[in-house]
Amino acid sequence: MDIKNNILDKFHTDVSIGIAFNEYYFVLVQNFENNYLRYDLSNENDQKFLIESRILDPNVNLQLSHISIYFDNLPDKLDYEENKNKLDYSMGQLELIVSKPLKFYEQYIQPESYRIIEAENWDVHNHSINISFKLPNDLQINDRTVTILMYANNKTENPQIPNTNDRISQRELVPLTSYTIPNKVISRID
Repeated sequence: MDIKNNILDKFHTDVSIGIAFNEYYFVLVQNFENNYLRYDLSNENDQKFLIESRILDPNVNLQLSHISIYFDNLPDKLDYEENKNKLDYSMGQLELIVSKPLKFYEQYIQPESYRIIEAENWDVHNHSINISFKLPNDLQINDRTVTILMYANNKTENPQIPNTNDRISQRELVPLTSYTIPNKVISRID
């Protein structure tokens, strides 16, 4: 998403402003956010997660779609030097999507660049969400930042999105909220 479209995104609910300065530099950063959920995220160990949440606005026309999990290496001096002049940032590399369990005779087609797993529990009723999932054992999360992003489908069709006869394609995918977990204390970058 380019900067202009990000700023004008109609689904943003909040903006956070960060200010940093010293005797040589002044930096002002805006972070546009979607905060549609009140949630509690817990993990029994490093691999199993439980998300309990409630959609804050009962009038919002959104339906939970999936959970995307992004991984990024913890920042070091080299990362800082490579990225210090960027005007935007990413959440890292998409490595996993957690989706609703399918019927026993169905399965997800696995893409090449990430994996899709089924949640152990996917309980979504009205505006209450209760989901549990276990990360695959071969997924290395130590010394990496994990960002969990919950997505919903806007149940209202958008005429600006081309119709491909499946009716779902005309619905926008909306990030509901995100949660970032650094899996190690980040030391100061000098």
